[in-house]
Amino acid sequence: MADFADTLYQLLRDVRTCIQTELAATPDGAIGTQHAALIPGQVAWDHYCDQLSLTVTRLGYSQTFPAEASLITNNCALPYVVATVEVTLLRCMPGLNDNGKVPDADVFDVAMLRWLRDAQAVMSGVACCLNTARDTDHVILQYALQGTAAQGADGGSIAVLHTFQVGQANTFCC
Repeated sequence: MADFADTLYQLLRDVRTCIQTELAATPDGAIGTQHAALIPGQVAWDHYCDQLSLTVTRLGYSQTFPAEASLITNNCALPYVVATVEVTLLRCMPGLNDNGKVPDADVFDVAMLRWLRDAQAVMSGVACCLNTARDTDHVILQYALQGTAAQGADGGSIAVLHTFQVGQANTFCC
């Protein structure tokens, strides 16, 4: 049986590829490979435009996926190890011009359409990839898709933030 860490790592790589495939079909395209990374810990907005990152924000045990066990007396009795993952996609956001003026409303309308297309690509890439990992490849036992949010515009960027959870068999000590 594959090691938990190695299995989760490969799943994250696969999800990143699925998102990139979906983004490639949008007018703004996929993110360059040097700015599409698996990040341990909090994501820094280092490359403000065109950055894709996946990070594991939490690991825990679960009796009933996806709810995390509140009291763990024997982790071997719990069937799932649950990873919570956040996808962050950054794109440029219109801001003040050189004269300090706000762009016309049409510019923001285009930015909204770009954000919606990016959110759709992220959501679709994650959902399709996790479905395959569960039903075809049997890499994960369960998954849960959570919400997608906008964040920004910090430093001229707007983010698509999408969270999901995956449940793998608990094989740590059992």
